[in-house]
Amino acid sequence: MRRVMSAVLAAAMLAGCVTTDRVSFRPTTASQMPIYRDGRSAIVSTGSLTRVVISPKLREQTRGQRPIFVVAIQNGGSAPVNFTLATVNAELNVGGAPRPLQVISYEQLVQEERTAQVAGLILGAVMVGAGAAVASGRPTYRNAVPAGSLAGAGTATMIASADRGEEAIARFEETVMKDHTVLPGEWFGGQMHLEAPRDVPREQVANYRLVIRLGPDTHTFDIAQTPAP
Repeated sequence: MRRVMSAVLAAAMLAGCVTTDRVSFRPTTASQMPIYRDGRSAIVSTGSLTRVVISPKLREQTRGQRPIFVVAIQNGGSAPVNFTLATVNAELNVGGAPRPLQVISYEQLVQEERTAQVAGLILGAVMVGAGAAVASGRPTYRNAVPAGSLAGAGTATMIASADRGEEAIARFEETVMKDHTVLPGEWFGGQMHLEAPRDVPREQVANYRLVIRLGPDTHTFDIAQTPAP
């Protein structure tokens, strides 16, 4: 019981240490205008042929987690324009020291989810195997751990892991930006996931620079992630 209470207290302390940040945008050119979208800060960048609107996915970002932005692109020209993640650059600047951040692709997100699914299936299989061992009477603790509860929990873990994984992959398919040819007059958009920043002091502002290239236009966004009061 004492161990359980210690674990609960530790979890509560960790929850109390979670730092949330607010995201804001600083115009880098006269062709950019800060706006609000559904209560979230955002910015519009207008180029010679294309327009980009970007905002954070959430009103507040948890420090240390992957920043996720919602990006919308409009092609106002008369010819198609290619959007590719390979031409998007991101960097983090903390205390004047910039370092590159990876833009996470749809394929990488799916692979991570597949790996998590496998881990869940392995855990479930181990629990099912432990339940079978308990039922066979081999372990000395068989009277302390019901075999059915272990096997049932293991099966439930395997099913839940598979279900969560498929739901997450379907969500990525619908929401995450992928390489796309934006036709004249077309709007295209989705979520852009960046690598989680590392070793950022809680009290410091995390400054991002995100560069999106579309045909002849280069849209540069300066983003500040400031600790919420």
